[in-house]
Amino acid sequence: FMQYSKTNDGWTELPQKNVDFGGGLERIAMVVQGKQDIFETDSFWPIIEKLQNISGKDYYESDEITQAMRILADHARSSVFIAMDGVSPSNKDQGYALRRFLRRMVRYARKLGIKQGATVDVVSVTAEMLSWLYPDLKSEVTRIEKVFKEEEEKFTKTLERGQKESAKRLNGFAGSVEELSSVAFDLYQSVGYPPEMVLEDAQDNGMEINLSTFGKVYREHIAKHQEESRAGAEQKFTGGLADHSDQVVKYHTTTHLLNAALREVLGDQIMQRGSNITGDRLRFDFNYEAALTDDEISRIETIVNQYIDQDLPVEFVMLSKDEAGKTGAVHAFNEKYGDTVKVYYIGDSMETAISKEFCGGPHVGNTFELEPVEIYKQQSVSKGVRRVYVHVRE
Repeated sequence: FMQYSKTNDGWTELPQKNVDFGGGLERIAMVVQGKQDIFETDSFWPIIEKLQNISGKDYYESDEITQAMRILADHARSSVFIAMDGVSPSNKDQGYALRRFLRRMVRYARKLGIKQGATVDVVSVTAEMLSWLYPDLKSEVTRIEKVFKEEEEKFTKTLERGQKESAKRLNGFAGSVEELSSVAFDLYQSVGYPPEMVLEDAQDNGMEINLSTFGKVYREHIAKHQEESRAGAEQKFTGGLADHSDQVVKYHTTTHLLNAALREVLGDQIMQRGSNITGDRLRFDFNYEAALTDDEISRIETIVNQYIDQDLPVEFVMLSKDEAGKTGAVHAFNEKYGDTVKVYYIGDSMETAISKEFCGGPHVGNTFELEPVEIYKQQSVSKGVRRVYVHVRE
């Protein structure tokens, strides 16, 4: 209730007393237009109508259909305007928000029976609906549709790959909800398959687990993983590390970025042959016949420092050696590993990670903790093995 105005002399009553009931533009429109919910107003209904046409389903058919269409309409409008501002799907900042919106749209479109094209089909109707207020929107439709199409196709491949892996893991599955949450966590980390879809797959196989129960256990699983991740970062690791100081740990994470950059510039045949890390520098050995050119060194440095600037999370997951190998994670040459290994990945998920390696740790929690680096020396160690020295850029 707004009744008073505060002045230097105290409080005075407002000539017009008001009640702030949290209405907002869309709720006011709902009342003025005589609708039952905001999605029936002209701020959303054209998108709902489009979804009804392409899905063959009615908005009022069931609570599940209504929910799916509301999510799609809401995310469509938000995504179109994010993309209109020049944002593309990525793993950082606004790009990550756009990616999450679009991928959630794909998932809920499938609940309506729309297998492909859902994100693209709603762009033009959204632009038509709001171009009176944003006249530049229509001219951006083709570009936005292209952005949405590429992201949807990429995520569709993830879903298809995830469904195959899920079918394998759930074939004959009769475990507890805790075991199912572990399966869901592994599939999300390894191939980016959403945990909600693992639950749906399990329900299709006859398991009686509701979403709230699964969600609670899955969140507990995430919390346990995060706790283990923090604990792992505190454990000693002697392989190639001089000590356990902050700078040594930072350089250790930098070796993973360096390895990824070397493979990007020189080819996937590059494998680590050894490393040594002190507080002053890191030393990294890898298989390569020729000396690096100035251009190659420059490109490698640029890639590493771009990764650092992207503020990427650093996480790990415990997997069987066979499962870890299937993720594409790289490992040191001739290293012996047990039946269960720790795979560190740098990025938002195993699917989108820029680096995946068998590794005992420890590492920083995010690349924003690192400083820009440079390669200041290289040499030949033996036939077919090169060594580079890296330190913080001066």
